[in-house]
Amino acid sequence: MNPVPKEGPSWLDVLCYSTRALEPPERFFWWSGLAAISAIVKKSVWLDRFSYVLYPNIYVVLVSARSGLRKGIPISYANGIVDRVGVTRTIAGRNSIQGIVKSLGEQITLESGQIINDAQAFLCTGELDSFLVQDDQALSILTDLYNTHENNNGWKNTLKNSPVEQLKNPCITLLGASNEALLENVIAEKDMKGGFIARTFIIHERKRRNVNSLMYCPEGLISKGDLADGIMYLKDVKGQFKIGERVRKEYDAWYKSLEIDSDADVTGVMERIGDSVLKVAMLVQLSKGPELTITTQTMDTAIEQCEGFLQGIRKISMTQGKSEIAVFVGLVIKMLLEETNNECERIRALQKLHPNVDAMMFDRVMDDLGDTRGKGVVKGPYRKPDKKIYYKLKEEYVEVYRKFGGKV
Repeated sequence: MNPVPKEGPSWLDVLCYSTRALEPPERFFWWSGLAAISAIVKKSVWLDRFSYVLYPNIYVVLVSARSGLRKGIPISYANGIVDRVGVTRTIAGRNSIQGIVKSLGEQITLESGQIINDAQAFLCTGELDSFLVQDDQALSILTDLYNTHENNNGWKNTLKNSPVEQLKNPCITLLGASNEALLENVIAEKDMKGGFIARTFIIHERKRRNVNSLMYCPEGLISKGDLADGIMYLKDVKGQFKIGERVRKEYDAWYKSLEIDSDADVTGVMERIGDSVLKVAMLVQLSKGPELTITTQTMDTAIEQCEGFLQGIRKISMTQGKSEIAVFVGLVIKMLLEETNNECERIRALQKLHPNVDAMMFDRVMDDLGDTRGKGVVKGPYRKPDKKIYYKLKEEYVEVYRKFGGKV
């Protein structure tokens, strides 16, 4: 059997590596680059889901624990790159949702000379709170517009005392940013439970990637223009994605392992994570070139990135108090105490804890116990050669918890 050839660096790899000396976190650049690809290809590519067609439009919101993580820089990169490629309508600045709908219904001519009649656009903002003038219907309308395959026959906006607005063939990509404090002003409980969060990648970071005064030009920094030139091939890509049998089986096994009671997930994220992974897989594959076949490496990357974004969802959606969480922490600790070497693979852990601890609560517990919160009781998440995610109760805490019967 011939070994699987190693893939070279993708456009996303180049974007992240070239900006390695800048302060914004790497994931902010990666997801901004992914949104740029989404905005460029729009509905030119798709995946047959047999009962519907899945397009790779995505909503991404970069969230910092506090201001100062330079969220605007990667968003500026994405905006500049999309404008340079010159095939996409961009809507930025301060807008009302009605103004956005009106703009989407108008024909425009881009600087490249291309005429756009369809309601397809890149909504791009460095601060989500100021992007949408307060309107309690704004996120509900964006939620409706997200489902591209459901709007193939157009989308109609009918308001009293206003002309009917008909959007032709809508396809929206959203890239925005906020911090935890301001995000509370934007996302109401109805949006949390009504589907906007379920359709949005919340990318949460706490620290800057570097400290850089920018008194000197960073080594290897690539201009937005050159980065845009690197994905000009996307203008000509069109067609249906293919998935080989091996990759289908791997995805099928992963997806079935998620069939866990998720009643505590008020956002609906877990119900949509399957399609989220496939959207990301299409975009990651496009970052490698025009070939429309999703590889094993691409699917692995998509799953890993989507599992990683769940942390951001927990940060803004889980509201249980510490006393309530303690019950779930105790169950997780007891489970780890029963495992060989006090180590457990994530899917096995969820199976053992079902139905008492669902996936969202498990991830929140591990976030509380892990190194990211400074407590360091649990090591993880980390991957082994089998590419699965593992957690391990640290040796110095094993006897302590055994002594107290797993109580915390």
